[in-house]
Amino acid sequence: MDKRIGYLKVITGPMFAGKTEELLRHIHRLQRAKKKYLVFKPQIDNRHNTADVISHQNNKTEALIVSSSQKIEKYLHNGVKTIFIDEIQFFSPEIANFLGNLTQQGHQIIVAGLDKNFCGEPFNETIKALLALADYVEKLTAICQVCQKEAPFTQRIINGQPARYHDPLILVGGQKTYEARCGSCYVIQNKANMPNNQPNSLPRSKNTLIIIAGGSGTGKTIVENLLAQDPNIVKLISTTTCPPREGEKDGQDYYFISKETFQAELEKGQFLEHVIYDGNHYGVQGKVVDLILGTQNKHGVIIVDVASFRQIKKYCQEKGYNTTSYWLRAESMEKMVEHMKKRGTSEPKILRRLIIAEKEEKLLQSSTTF
Repeated sequence: MDKRIGYLKVITGPMFAGKTEELLRHIHRLQRAKKKYLVFKPQIDNRHNTADVISHQNNKTEALIVSSSQKIEKYLHNGVKTIFIDEIQFFSPEIANFLGNLTQQGHQIIVAGLDKNFCGEPFNETIKALLALADYVEKLTAICQVCQKEAPFTQRIINGQPARYHDPLILVGGQKTYEARCGSCYVIQNKANMPNNQPNSLPRSKNTLIIIAGGSGTGKTIVENLLAQDPNIVKLISTTTCPPREGEKDGQDYYFISKETFQAELEKGQFLEHVIYDGNHYGVQGKVVDLILGTQNKHGVIIVDVASFRQIKKYCQEKGYNTTSYWLRAESMEKMVEHMKKRGTSEPKILRRLIIAEKEEKLLQSSTTF
């Protein structure tokens, strides 16, 4: 028998339906009653560049920015039993079980998030699991920006035109890139031509390495983690001489080896790219690419610096693997500095990173790849 004394409520619907506004309404009720609560938002939601949860009506409340359920758990103390989470779809699927366990402990949890992606299909495994687990679901609709009817869909617009079915799933933005649409006005291009009718799937005829590059604080790791939620996409693990930090596991976070072993492998030409950061070596070995894209027959995703991109792409071409690349930009150098300071980065390291960023930007501008 289910003995939960807590509950999980999911507020969902398309963009501009008032999901965050409804979440804030629940929060303001507790504020008036002077009850304790916690509010969280994911790191990827950078539309407002603030630690607040903000609705499209510009109502807001302070929130804690986290990247995973483990980060949320660190804040659960002092008897706080009520939790609010905005943009829940940007967390990994493991958060569903985490929240379910919290309800068993008596927590009252209200989350808000998109139910469907711009293809008109369930946004991801996270939202599927939460909707199945929820005790209460509040389904909202918006107003169609074309005909003013009830709108259950989110329309992505790129350069004034409806998005194509195989365009990237994750692209955080506001009214400049998305509109609410009813079923009659909603348009998605090229859906019928997708292989196996699978949303956002990569070509299955030849495996692809997704290469992500960009400056500090642009969300590279978050995007990598979101892509890796697809069972056909695997994160490539780098090799390092840096000692494992707390919680890191060999073969899961990095392949940990000694500097002597790293140097020997480097001299044998085993590394496709390598860098030295804070006295520690980091690199990606060709055999790791072969393991994922060849032996395991999966697609891969990797974060690299711009200088390393050419070596990795050349290797993939020689092996017959496809590559697709994305460059993530910070809003400005000032925002990049602000992000690094929040992470506790020292001034000398910030200066070095800015010099690198300027060089990367020049290289990017002269490149036809990204």
